[in-house]
Amino acid sequence: MKSQKQIQVLVLNAENAIAGKLSACAAKSALQGVEVKIINSEKAVITGDKDYIVTRYFNKREQKNKANPEESFKLSRRPDLFLKKMIKGMLPKHNRTGSDAEQRITCYYGNPENLKAETFKYTGDKVKGKLTSIESICIALGWKNNA
Repeated sequence: MKSQKQIQVLVLNAENAIAGKLSACAAKSALQGVEVKIINSEKAVITGDKDYIVTRYFNKREQKNKANPEESFKLSRRPDLFLKKMIKGMLPKHNRTGSDAEQRITCYYGNPENLKAETFKYTGDKVKGKLTSIESICIALGWKNNA
């Protein structure tokens, strides 16, 4: 009889957390075999001028691979998938460990009912300067919030 392996779950609150630091923490934990769940992913922030950030992502979306347009860069407008794509960029691309780690990461818009009772790690940092939330970037890219 095989022994049951205990699965560790790490719940991260992305409210006022810098998206890059949060993504690095989530990617590292997922590579170590920990199940990572990120709540309030729309409230994570990116430092810098909002106009510059939005135009950078607009230009990224417009780039097309002319040889094979289906392989062009795809950027989601939903905040939870936007953050997950950011984390995916910090994982190994061409081996099994990266794809397994990507499957261990789940991002949620808001705080779902099944995670309300769990304790979570607060990752917010006090940063001075210009902060832009992922939700405002996604709205500027054309996301329509139906919630």
